[in-house]
Amino acid sequence: MAPRPPVIENGDAGARAWAGRALEAAGLCPLGVATELLAARGPGGVLLGVVGLERHGGDGLLRSLVVAAAARRTGAGAALVAAVEQRAAGRGLGALYLLTETAAPFFAARGYERVPRAAVPAAVRACEQFRLQCPASAVCLRKFL
Repeated sequence: MAPRPPVIENGDAGARAWAGRALEAAGLCPLGVATELLAARGPGGVLLGVVGLERHGGDGLLRSLVVAAAARRTGAGAALVAAVEQRAAGRGLGALYLLTETAAPFFAARGYERVPRAAVPAAVRACEQFRLQCPASAVCLRKFL
């Protein structure tokens, strides 16, 4: 029997605090977790992961995707990405952008393409994550919605 897909819901204060700790443990910047956070919960309400969405002009920035070590390779990350894409499209955003140093293959498998930072709309490039938090070595990815 296949495991049940996680329940995706709006992230609460507990999910936000968990995200900060999980991002730090994963060696990622825990500062400025996105304002809009989605959480994946498994049986018994166990938090499996989170993903954030920031709107910048007509596009979005996918932020802070992190999945608990025990929930990796279970589909929780893919479910979170699908949910944030659906949310962004429902809000009329044209594309999602993200920066990553470790997860480019994961996102490429979901239709994201590598783009130079200069190709990112100015409104997205002006956000704190692009300007201050992510190193120049981070790969920039885009997916049109």
